[in-house]
Amino acid sequence: MSQQPRSIVIIGGGIIGCTTAYYLTHHPSYSTDTKITVVEASVHGAAQGASGKAGGLVARWAYPQPLVDVSFDEHVRLAELHGGSERWGWRYVNCGSWDGHGEELPAEELLNGKEGLNEEGGLGDRRKSLEKTLGLEGGKPLGKRKEKETGLPPDLTWMHSDLTKSYEPMAPQGDTAQVHPYLFTQSMLALAQDCGASFLPSTRATSITTSPTGQVTGVQCTITHAQGGRSQIPTEMITNQIHLDATHVVLAAGAWAPRLVPALPLTGTRAHSITIHPPARMLPIAPYVLFTEITLPPSSSRANNVHRSPEIYARPGPDGEVYACGPGDDAPLPESVDDVVVEPGACEDVWEEHTLISKTPSLYAMPRPSLLTANADPHEVLCHHFNVMKPIISSNDSSDAPNMIQLSILRPPHAIPDAPLPTHVLFAASSSGPPLMFPIHASLYSMGFRADLPTSDGTPPPVLNSSLNTITVPVVRVSIPHPPTLALLLLFALALEPSPHTALAYRLLPPSAVEEFPNSAAMAAVLARGSGLAGLVERNEGMWRNVLALGVSDGKVVEMVGMVWSVTKEARRARGRLQTINK
Repeated sequence: MSQQPRSIVIIGGGIIGCTTAYYLTHHPSYSTDTKITVVEASVHGAAQGASGKAGGLVARWAYPQPLVDVSFDEHVRLAELHGGSERWGWRYVNCGSWDGHGEELPAEELLNGKEGLNEEGGLGDRRKSLEKTLGLEGGKPLGKRKEKETGLPPDLTWMHSDLTKSYEPMAPQGDTAQVHPYLFTQSMLALAQDCGASFLPSTRATSITTSPTGQVTGVQCTITHAQGGRSQIPTEMITNQIHLDATHVVLAAGAWAPRLVPALPLTGTRAHSITIHPPARMLPIAPYVLFTEITLPPSSSRANNVHRSPEIYARPGPDGEVYACGPGDDAPLPESVDDVVVEPGACEDVWEEHTLISKTPSLYAMPRPSLLTANADPHEVLCHHFNVMKPIISSNDSSDAPNMIQLSILRPPHAIPDAPLPTHVLFAASSSGPPLMFPIHASLYSMGFRADLPTSDGTPPPVLNSSLNTITVPVVRVSIPHPPTLALLLLFALALEPSPHTALAYRLLPPSAVEEFPNSAAMAAVLARGSGLAGLVERNEGMWRNVLALGVSDGKVVEMVGMVWSVTKEARRARGRLQTINK
């Protein structure tokens, strides 16, 4: 009698589910007769929860020890086998404890981004330790350490030495390493798919079905489709029920697992983290993982709770990134990972704590909710970020550029203290209508672009009129290849939008084309068959020419816009070939 082919359904597209798919497809006894399917509830794909937003720490001193004894060496093997250093940022790092006091911030810095914060805005007494250091010092959480010589390593230049009371290594060299968790999880899934595994996003498992004898028969799922384009708030949601037949089910749903098997003793902890992209002049960032103990200064908005202990990790990559996270809390578990609510006050906590002790924060790196929804005008969104009304000039004559322009402030600055007001307005002549004007901040511009802001030494400073609720700023004439796409480019190049860089692709290409990523040929084929290709060619070529003309510093933005333009060009060539064949 021939054995029934196995059909394995893995519930959960996080690091456990994706690595399970990887190991099954790479097992010596695996053949394509075995069907392996990973289902993930998120409409955005794999690694949307903790698996993509954690710190990515890999350590021999972690816990539980029996698991660590296997996992660390396995990480080394996977990195060597699949090029992990290039693919998911695998590297060895230094690990230490940093004890010191927060910097007393000047009054103007408190007013430009931190005024109005209070303990109610953060987690308050709902804070919950994540206990990541339990593998060290006899299993006790990290606490205050005895003061001694600072011991700050000479290459740890992204921490303030004059604020340091002590630094102590926490583990021997070679015992601590790091991956980028999102890239690692996505890579494991891709490697499994290369060997035949299937992945179903937007597919929430609702029950595990069994036969009368208790044998697993499959997984009942709800598939969700967003109508009206991909956005944070879809215009319409359509759901369908399906049943996936299975001989085996692997439950890797993390905190959501008890929804399917209530007897499982699992609970979830919500934690907030932020990522910071330092200015280019600070790169490279030395590879350190720091467990900190900060004594807050009196100027801190959290000074009624004088000690904080954020974790701060340098991350690999040519563009540099610093990851920082705070404690967790016991927020109720939502229906799916897409419904997790980010508490802005908790992110503000981590941001402020990091700002007080590190040199890496940029002027406007604090995460905030995205304003760039599916139908939003990027020009309006740019102005909203700078808290001013959209500047408009009625004349089509590009020579009518004023030297100064008065902008109406949307809301009093104290109402949105983390939004800097503009210092200048860019004036760009447009061949399709009146000149366009874009509010910007000079410091952000210098970090976002390699080309300098073309101002003269005699340029007057901005003038804020609180009584009229206006700000008057100098106007800078710029030569831009394609002004209509400049607002969108500014949102991402200046890091005003917290959306992933893939969100930029969804603004430049139809969702049906982006869904084929990373298969550029398939993306181009979708464009070639669709309507409106001529408009896409004009817009995407203009966007790419803007990137080249201004010298965008963010390599990910450059890469994304370049990919979009390459796909669009190929679609234009494919359309031409189709028209030739049909003649």
